Amino acid sequence: MVVLYGTLGFSPEKFLGAIPAVGGKIERAVVYTAAEQVAHVKKSEAAFRKVRGALKAIVISCEHRRFSSPWNFDEIARTLIQDLSREDPRNVVFNLTGGPKTMTVAATIACLVHGVRVLYVPEESGSIGAPFTLPLLRIRYSDFLTETQTKLLNEVRKHEPRSLAELASILGRSNATITFHAQKLEEIGALTFLSDPGNRLIRSPRLTTAGEIMLMAEQVLAKRGPRT
Repeated sequence: MVVLYGTLGFSPEKFLGAIPAVGGKIERAVVYTAAEQVAHVKKSEAAFRKVRGALKAIVISCEHRRFSSPWNFDEIARTLIQDLSREDPRNVVFNLTGGPKTMTVAATIACLVHGVRVLYVPEESGSIGAPFTLPLLRIRYSDFLTETQTKLLNEVRKHEPRSLAELASILGRSNATITFHAQKLEEIGALTFLSDPGNRLIRSPRLTTAGEIMLMAEQVLAKRGPRT
C-alpha cells in the first residue's frame, strides 16, 4: 500500500496525473496547499475539492493540509520533514509538481532527507504529460558535518551566544577551534553572524534556515533509526 503525498496549486490535474506512475495500490493521499489572497484561496480550495472528488470516486481517502503562507519556507520545510517522519519512506510517493516554487523546493528537501520516491508530471508544453520519477538520493547532513560542527549548531540554537568566545566557553573548546568550525559552517550556509551595534568587533553566531533544517532533519532521522 502506498501513501501519495503532493503539493497542489490551482490545477488538480497536476496532482492526479501522478497516479498512473505510483506503481501500487494507493491507501490514502495527503495534499498540501498554500494561498494568501482571497482569490487564490478560492482557486486553491476549488482545486482541492476536485482532487478529493476524483480520489473519492476510486475509493482513496484524502487529507488536506494548509500552510499559513506560500512564502513561509521555514514553516513549509519543517512541516514536510516532520510529516514524512511519521511514514515509512518505502511506502511514500511524493508528487511535487503543483503549487508555488517555495513548496516545491521544500518538498524536494524533505524527500531528500527521508529518501522517498519523487514524481514529476511534465507541464511545460501546456498539457499534462506522462509522470516520471526524479532520480533523487537520500542525504544525511551528518555525512559531511563533523561531530564538533553538529554540537556547535545545537549550542548556537540553544544558547544564542553573544560571541564565538562565549560559544567556545560553552563547548569547552579553544577559541581557535570554534572559530575554524564556525567559518566552515558559514561557508556552507548553516551559520551567519550578527554584528553588535555597540561593538563592531563582536559578531554573534546564529543559525540560518539551512542550519535549522540540518539539525531538525538529523534529529528526526535519529529518532527513526537507521533505514533497513
